[in-house]
Amino acid sequence: MTTLRRRLAKLFHLTWQDRWLLFETYILLGLARLAINIIPLRRLAPWIGAQAQETPAEISRAHLCEAERSAWAVRTGSRYTRLAEQLLPPSLHR
Repeated sequence: MTTLRRRLAKLFHLTWQDRWLLFETYILLGLARLAINIIPLRRLAPWIGAQAQETPAEISRAHLCEAERSAWAVRTGSRYTRLAEQLLPPSLHR
């Protein structure tokens, strides 16, 4: 079986929710890459998050599951796309 066939078989064995999450991740990684290359960081910073605000130490089980799924999608998507090269995906799922 060729590599492409193997990848497509893995993709079609996923649930539709996981496939949709991978599609969203692919699009958002591309948009993030484009924004980083085009827009100055001082203009992007307000969109990234609140300045000097820590993430809560304790999070709910639902938020933890959602974060783990997002991390999985970023790791998986970054293996199969050239849009997400070296530094962007690891910084998003740490």
